[in-house]
Amino acid sequence: MNLLKSKKFLIISGISAAVVIVAVVLIIILNKEDAYRIVKVFEVDGEANVEREDTGSLDPYANMLLVTGDHVTLDRGSLSLRADEDKYIYLEEQTELVLHATGDAANSKTKIDLLRGAITNEIQNKLLGDSSYEINTPNSTMSVRGTIFYVCVYEVDGVKYTKVTVFSGSVATRLVYKDGTVSDEEVVVGKGDEVTIFEDDTQTDYVGDPKTIVFEELPESILRKLQDLIKDGNDVSITDPEIIRILEGLAEGKSPADLIKDREDAEGASEGDAGAGEGGEESLQDGEIGQTEEGSPEGTEEAAPTDGSEDDQADGTDTPSQPLEKKKESTQSATGNEDAAKEGGTDNTSDSGQSSQDSGTVTVTFKYNGNTFGTQSVEKGGKATQPSLSPSDTGDWDFDFNTAINADTTINWK
Repeated sequence: MNLLKSKKFLIISGISAAVVIVAVVLIIILNKEDAYRIVKVFEVDGEANVEREDTGSLDPYANMLLVTGDHVTLDRGSLSLRADEDKYIYLEEQTELVLHATGDAANSKTKIDLLRGAITNEIQNKLLGDSSYEINTPNSTMSVRGTIFYVCVYEVDGVKYTKVTVFSGSVATRLVYKDGTVSDEEVVVGKGDEVTIFEDDTQTDYVGDPKTIVFEELPESILRKLQDLIKDGNDVSITDPEIIRILEGLAEGKSPADLIKDREDAEGASEGDAGAGEGGEESLQDGEIGQTEEGSPEGTEEAAPTDGSEDDQADGTDTPSQPLEKKKESTQSATGNEDAAKEGGTDNTSDSGQSSQDSGTVTVTFKYNGNTFGTQSVEKGGKATQPSLSPSDTGDWDFDFNTAINADTTINWK
């Protein structure tokens, strides 16, 4: 009887010991999972491959765990990786990289050797402690603390290039020479800027200083990724309407050069409108009159009456009046043109369908993109004077300024 009791005791003790061992093992495993890096495939759609040492070629799939040293390639489609739940790496097609991820959650060490192609990096939280995030290319190395940026490696006529484009935060870059040494000089690229590094047969250097990003030259996939980032609440160096403008232009078949010109023309128009609104009387010459949005002459609270203005009003014409000093200049500039007036009519279009018969003056209106850029009052038979200011860097007034003016006329910028 005592023997049976002893056996039962031993069995129960053995079971209890086994439970304790299993619990200890589970605690160790769980602690290990919590302590070490978790890097995995986030999304994949297309032709991709993971080459792992001692294992060989693997087909990546969503939530596939990656290990340090994995050689990741995307030939076609899309592939994104996630590390530590707050770091994302988006690969472009024809991209090849080697992933190095060591340390733990508190002191993570992430290094990506970008061999070819391009990646967009999104680091959602600022790195803490001794954590680091580093991108290496054949001719440069870069480190960040927390940011969104794009790195592209390409080759043209045997010259190797690395372009670093920063959408948010900043990236510190250094040159890597052919012998493997790293430059002591650090060039920091800030939000909204990009820098290019080249390597030829003789040297490795920067192609100038960091400059403003030319978004029209970015791949469409990057623009759409920026749209997603904006929707997620990220503050990047371009607005969603501007991205839409570029994408719509690409859909219409426009080239990046065409889109850049469209933007520069629009910016020039805005500057021209601002210049016309801010120039005041001092910047106007030879009878030019800047117009406010309401159509009143700039620099005057009320329109100054012209000679014979009562007749103008009675006649019902829509001739804007000028300050007295400008009217005198315009009248003087028109003298000596009587012979031209006798020669006959003009091909100019009339604003109101009739000339200012009673006042002896006509109004010349300069328009840019449908908006009034300025006006001049000219003696009938006189000549309009080309404005000294231009609404944009490119283009010209669609008019022969040697033509005699006999009616209210609109001159458009082409």
